[in-house]
Amino acid sequence: MTQKVKKGGINKMKWSFTPKQVIEGEVNYTLEEFVRELWGEVKSKISKEEFNRFPEGQEREKKYYKAIKDVFNFEYEICYVCAIKKPYLDAVIEQFNGEEKEIIKKTTKENKGNIDMLHALLVKHIANGRSKGLSKKQALKSTYEYSKDLISRNSYKT
Repeated sequence: MTQKVKKGGINKMKWSFTPKQVIEGEVNYTLEEFVRELWGEVKSKISKEEFNRFPEGQEREKKYYKAIKDVFNFEYEICYVCAIKKPYLDAVIEQFNGEEKEIIKKTTKENKGNIDMLHALLVKHIANGRSKGLSKKQALKSTYEYSKDLISRNSYKT
């Protein structure tokens, strides 16, 4: 369902469906799939050759995967904050210097489609919780914890 589209040598996630179709249940696309695919997108941005200056072996691999994880966590957090409350991110951005602001703004712009899809997935997860009898507060908390758990389990490393 998700296509990888090369853009400047980088795999960009592109779906054959819309966020609206996800929310309305017309397609079965999960937050776990999104996280795994975002991991793959981030991984395609980081060249292994950049780590050749480190001795070959486990240390090099550790540094490579740590870099991927750090970039992934940064991009996911930006997407998550934008998906749940864009004005909050705008307020946070104001606390950074010029270069940091530009990095966050660029990341936000480059991830517009990912932000829209993540928003749809979060809305769908909340709606599913509500349909199972959870209060709004419980459904929000459940969705937050599920998202956090996906990231902490590193289930996207496969």
